Amino acid sequence: MAIFEQHKHKKETKTVKELALQVGFDLVGVTKSQAIKPAILQLKRFIQKDKKGRLAYLQKSLEQRSNPQKILPSARSIIVVALNYYQPQKPEINEISIYAYGKDYHKAMGKKLKKFLKKLKEQFPQNQFKAYVDFGPVLERAYACLAGLGHLGKNRALITKEFGSWVFLGVVITDLNLMPDKPTNTGCPKDCQICIKSCPNKALSKTDFDFRRCLSYLTTVERKKVKVGNKEFWWGCDICQLVCPLNKKRQKLTKEKEFLNLSLELPQKYLDSKDWQKIAEKMSSEKPLF
Repeated sequence: MAIFEQHKHKKETKTVKELALQVGFDLVGVTKSQAIKPAILQLKRFIQKDKKGRLAYLQKSLEQRSNPQKILPSARSIIVVALNYYQPQKPEINEISIYAYGKDYHKAMGKKLKKFLKKLKEQFPQNQFKAYVDFGPVLERAYACLAGLGHLGKNRALITKEFGSWVFLGVVITDLNLMPDKPTNTGCPKDCQICIKSCPNKALSKTDFDFRRCLSYLTTVERKKVKVGNKEFWWGCDICQLVCPLNKKRQKLTKEKEFLNLSLELPQKYLDSKDWQKIAEKMSSEKPLF
């Protein structure tokens, strides 16, 4: 009986992964539904540093983040998907992070997740599925590591062996009993500190990450423009990713035309009219990608 059950779980896992790739995700991995105590402790320390209440939503959802069964009581497995978004940085609009060049990734990832869920429900009509991208009460990077997609870099980003850290993550919690992947046993070179030394606002150290100094946090959460030296940051920061030796070896142009189309959909909602006019002028002088 045990052999039959194992074969069934393997077959279901293979089907789930095939469906994820069919809808256009670049990577997919599976792990068991479980609490991840080290990640929860780190998150609690993270929240304690927030003196402005910007991360109150994390505190409110801490119980759910601590245990996937709080989201789906019957949860047995977690499916993690990833989508490559890399494209070369454009010096003309380097005030904006690469991930925000095209369509709002919440929408792009959300659209693929909906297609994925539809296929999952058609294939497994008796089972339940809950999907999240970014805003959900799920520790995406921690589960991505357990699902074998990559490891956490010293810049706290997930680094995949196929695309580096240039990926968006999505998570599906399900009561399917799937075969878990093995966590990756690779990591950053022990003595490498390039991202730490290159961080323009000193948010990174060997032992800590101070989000209050992170330019991505300051520009996208606190909505501040930040000038460091001669460079101004309007939306996000890619420096720790651009200097990473592992990333440099794994940069592959995204196949998603929605990301390659320079719409700047996410940041344009928050930039003032003068800033947007500057960006629009720069964009209008560029050659189309397609």
